[in-house]
Amino acid sequence: MAKAGFIQEIMDDAIDSAVDTEDTEDAAAEAVDQVLQEITGETLSQLASVPATKVQAPQPVQTEVEEDDALMRQLAGLKAS
Repeated sequence: MAKAGFIQEIMDDAIDSAVDTEDTEDAAAEAVDQVLQEITGETLSQLASVPATKVQAPQPVQTEVEEDDALMRQLAGLKAS
């Protein structure tokens, strides 16, 4: 039983070292680039860079409570008239 576990461990290590090579990673990266090129029509290196300008933050929106208060003041003003 222990011998079978040892043999399995050696086999797993051998398979991992055979599969996990730098060539495999390079081939995978090339395949990804090729698929992206087919989809987008250009490679990642040709994509436009992100603009460096800052986008203005949106102005804070009145909350419903503030809007309700403003409407109630207007209504009170109309009733007083």
